Amino acid sequence: MPQEDAIRWNQRYVDPKGNGWATEPRAFLLDHLDLLPKCGLALDLAMGIGVNAGVLIERGLSVVGVDIAAPAVVRAKALNPQLHAFIGDLAEIRFAENSFDVILDLYFLQRKWVQDFSRILKPGGWVVMETLTCEIQQVKPGTPSEYLLKKRELLNLFGDWDVKYYREGWFPAKNGRRKAVAGIVARLPEDQGVN
Repeated sequence: MPQEDAIRWNQRYVDPKGNGWATEPRAFLLDHLDLLPKCGLALDLAMGIGVNAGVLIERGLSVVGVDIAAPAVVRAKALNPQLHAFIGDLAEIRFAENSFDVILDLYFLQRKWVQDFSRILKPGGWVVMETLTCEIQQVKPGTPSEYLLKKRELLNLFGDWDVKYYREGWFPAKNGRRKAVAGIVARLPEDQGVN
């Protein structure tokens, strides 16, 4: 991620009112939490202030959280002392094979990460992912296409996984408007992944 992006995210997270970042757990995670294991190691990509990581910790998981914004990581660690939080550029990080039981990827899209999930997850591991689709450009035309999913792209990326839930379309947002998203809860088959 370019240095300008790190500066922009750092500036967003110093807003004391929380404008521009999630202060509550994502409903998509809460709606599917019962599918996830109650123990093991989870990874929260681009975790922000760690509100979603906190939900996983309460469920019984140990959580590694990564974000490029130092103020976000400081807040996340303050909210969740047991969180293994660190500042990092996800464009530069690589995790070991078979490291995680759960990967949480909410509103962060780097396709190389999605393609690497089956390597860093343990066989039978879970992914909960939701992010914006290109249809959001109808209401936010300046949104860069490289951070948006194409129609059915998310489902195709998990084509050989055990998909437990998938949705794509326009859904209510917290601001009273609607957002174009795709979301998936999928399990890596036991015979896949790196052994």
